[in-house]
Amino acid sequence: SPYRSMYVRVTSSTTLSATRTLTIGPNTIKRVMFIENATTGGQSITVKQGSSSNVTIPNNAVMGVYLDGAGSSAVVVNLFTDIVATNKIRIRGAQPTLEIGEGNADDAKIVFDGNAQDYYLGLDDTDDTLQFGRGSTLGTNADLSLATNGKIGIGETVPLGNLHIKSSDAGSFTPTVGATELVVEGSGDSGIQIISSSDSTGRICFGHPSDPDEGQISYTHDADDDMTFTAGSGFNFKKGLTSQVNINSGGDIGVNTANKGVLLKSSNGTQYRITVSDAGALVVTAT
Repeated sequence: SPYRSMYVRVTSSTTLSATRTLTIGPNTIKRVMFIENATTGGQSITVKQGSSSNVTIPNNAVMGVYLDGAGSSAVVVNLFTDIVATNKIRIRGAQPTLEIGEGNADDAKIVFDGNAQDYYLGLDDTDDTLQFGRGSTLGTNADLSLATNGKIGIGETVPLGNLHIKSSDAGSFTPTVGATELVVEGSGDSGIQIISSSDSTGRICFGHPSDPDEGQISYTHDADDDMTFTAGSGFNFKKGLTSQVNINSGGDIGVNTANKGVLLKSSNGTQYRITVSDAGALVVTAT
């Protein structure tokens, strides 16, 4: 019988529609076997010897089992439970693959057992995120998360932007539409810092495919330490949705708020407001 061999390939003459049980006898024999589930239909097979625990082998999988031969209460156990390997495990082949999990509603993880600090990489089934964190408990101290929509969170397990960096919780919010490529969140003062070396320039560029740096905010670290704002046409400064000041492409400055004008202040506290009256006259008023 092929079932006396150490390696057994189980096939089916018909397409299986449910899990089938493979009983190996006699139930008094003790042995190690490697069993391949090569049945058709995508179903699992359950290997048993007696009435006690058994092993279920997924379709197209090979498992090593031990039959304890304890008679009617014989047990079949999986050989590869809590395996300890020394130095390395190598997977060979044209497309080597390490698969963790059985497609069930369970967490799956790899733990890196360090001396002073442990780390884990795992799938949290609660929200279906892939997480990398500190410690060995999945879902705690999750420093990096990949959500099912492809968004990445650093310090955030439910990222609200393509990249969501969070130092602490600011409270519930919805990011502005059109500004979700990068979300930076903190419970107190928050910011983004650009550091460049001496005599160099740090910049943020705004552009489109044919002109990727048409608009810029830049700071040059030189003798003058200049902050420069660059626009393709003009500048518009708003309070809410209302334009307050604009600079057009010709360099003209427009103050659009009634009765405000331009306020000039000196270091000694003297100040004047320059406005244009309804009649078109220039008015200078000490304030």
